[in-house]
Amino acid sequence: MGSSWKKGGVVIAGFLPVAAFFAVFFLYSVDVPFNDDFDAVLAFLLKYLSCDNLSDKLSLILSQHNEHRIAFVRLSALALYKATGAVDFRVLMLAGTLAIPATAVFLYSASKREFKGAVFLPAIFIIFQPQYYESIFCAMAALSNFHVILFALASFYFLSREGALSFALAVACAAVASYTQGNGIFLFPVGAAMLLLSRRYRPSLIWAAIGAAVIALYFHGYSKPVGHPEVASTLLHDPRAVIKYFLAFLGAPVYFYYAAGGASLLVFILLVIKGYYRKNPVVFFFLVFLFLTALAASVARAGFGVEQSFALRYRIVSVLIFASLYIGGMEMLGRERARKLLPAFLVLTAAFNVFSYLDMMNGIRMEARELSLSVVKWKASGAGLFYRDGEAAGAMVDEMMKKGIYSPDLLPRHIVSSPVEAGLPKESGEIKGSIDLAENSLPGYLFTGWATTGSAGKGAQTVYLVLKSDSKTLAFDSIRRKGPEKEGPLADTGFLSYIPKHEVPEGEYPVWLYVKGGGESAFKPTGLKLVARRE
Repeated sequence: MGSSWKKGGVVIAGFLPVAAFFAVFFLYSVDVPFNDDFDAVLAFLLKYLSCDNLSDKLSLILSQHNEHRIAFVRLSALALYKATGAVDFRVLMLAGTLAIPATAVFLYSASKREFKGAVFLPAIFIIFQPQYYESIFCAMAALSNFHVILFALASFYFLSREGALSFALAVACAAVASYTQGNGIFLFPVGAAMLLLSRRYRPSLIWAAIGAAVIALYFHGYSKPVGHPEVASTLLHDPRAVIKYFLAFLGAPVYFYYAAGGASLLVFILLVIKGYYRKNPVVFFFLVFLFLTALAASVARAGFGVEQSFALRYRIVSVLIFASLYIGGMEMLGRERARKLLPAFLVLTAAFNVFSYLDMMNGIRMEARELSLSVVKWKASGAGLFYRDGEAAGAMVDEMMKKGIYSPDLLPRHIVSSPVEAGLPKESGEIKGSIDLAENSLPGYLFTGWATTGSAGKGAQTVYLVLKSDSKTLAFDSIRRKGPEKEGPLADTGFLSYIPKHEVPEGEYPVWLYVKGGGESAFKPTGLKLVARRE
């Protein structure tokens, strides 16, 4: 009975972080393209549909995107379109993010028998947290950043097994990884080393030949992306920048990043010295792949500055390095010492998991709101989408909407205001700020601007938008946003209120603002007038 309770407790403890992870996903994912999504999904599908022959279609699928070839991303978008006749970015994000639990399953399967169960829990706490949310909530990044890692681990897993089928699966995973993200090509030299160290010479020759063909095809017609730093120049003239970037990249999940990066590197070196590649070649060579990925990113991007090493879209690599080093370290310690240390690791990793949520949730909420707002603003004004060329982005979305392939939600739940009972006072106080109203082509009234009383900077202030006619008074909540200044007392004075048209009866409504908090309040008319009509 005691053993059953213990096993049940372990299952529940492992399920909770996974459930929390996906609860956040479903709460905050929005069907809106973001940056690379425009190129990888919208522009790709528009070009694909205009291609007349198979050769042009294959060339487009395999074409270069920045320094990568993202055939897997494009084929995923194409498969969704072929299956449903439409594109939903939330579905693509989910398809990408499901690679995370699949990766955890492979890691669990690769772990030694005596290190499963409760001993694996800290790895779950490390992996299933939101520090890499910039990849989770971008369809292109989720499909490429997460799946290249899944395919890499799967390739090593199958390569460690005997038999022609396992070898074929390993080759397939490595080839697909190479055309999911550029670091996938590292699988071939790392896999060759894995085969040679296990004295499987004939398979290693076949592996090397296939790898040479895949890599040659990858670099056929390849060109360095415009604007990227010269790799050779950075290595020769500023190698310290590469080292700093590398250590910061490795340690990015924690605040003491240089120390954590150095410690990660030290633990990995100890695993090499101790011959961990013999004990668990799957996890060891997966670590080699992850460290090579971190090193390649450092060499290629150190010229952008060390700050870029903290970018959340890359952090899945360092998170999985932490998890894999934990697995490797515990396996090398042995069962008895590992179980003695387990309580400490459980506490540390659970705290890491909780603090990651505390640190990231505000950013996740803000990203969901701003992405939701971007498509609403674009529909109202023709601008606002998150892409380097706003005009081109708008043209893509407009064309996809005309074809019926993509239909953005113009009343997204993340920004829609709700009626409130605000306990409105008589006209009083003074309000500094400005307000704009957009309603054309929208199913709601979009109010944006900034507002504050004289107590700005002395505490959080709440802004209510009030529609006040002769016969009705309607009050709505708002979302706080960045104000007209990046720093100082006006930095956090912005607001957004998006009121569904069905919430406002016909009539003319002077627009008022009610601002309270920071020790004082003010209720003043804005000078705007809303005329509500039923269409």
